[in-house]
Amino acid sequence: MNILRYLLPIPIFLIGVIGCSTTTSTLLTESEEEVFSIIEHALLHMADQTGVPVQADTIPPGPHLGLEDFDHKRLEVALQPMTGGNGGYFHFGPDLTGDFMVMTDRDLPVTVTNRHIENDEAIDDTLEIERTIGTQEIFDATESHLIKQAILFEARTNANILRFGPTDADTIHIVIEEAVHED
Repeated sequence: MNILRYLLPIPIFLIGVIGCSTTTSTLLTESEEEVFSIIEHALLHMADQTGVPVQADTIPPGPHLGLEDFDHKRLEVALQPMTGGNGGYFHFGPDLTGDFMVMTDRDLPVTVTNRHIENDEAIDDTLEIERTIGTQEIFDATESHLIKQAILFEARTNANILRFGPTDADTIHIVIEEAVHED
């Protein structure tokens, strides 16, 4: 009985340590707060019922959009038939550089390339997507299902080409916002 008195506190202590180690922090880093602030702002535009029509093209680079075409606006992108469903291309640039976020109203593949000319030949470089935020994470932070995914990438000088699809949708809604954050 004497030994039991010394062993009884051990399991209680272990439960306390294990319980503390599995606690997760709900605090966001400053960078994450900024990303979700941009998404919150984009929700206002995504809810707007008067979007700007854009006809995606089947080959890159697709139609050109200037900042005035998408700044603080929802784009209604009409997609084209492609292998595996519908999709398409459009681009912006050459003078728009820095971090941008592209937010869509559905989950679908999105790739970003940058086209420049070397020796009279178009060269497309795939740009790194710095962060992808999915439906659940967006809903947890905003309590809204208007935006299903968001991607963050760094646009470069020249044509920044966005490719959407394939998807089963004929039209997708997109909001593009400049994302300024400290490194």
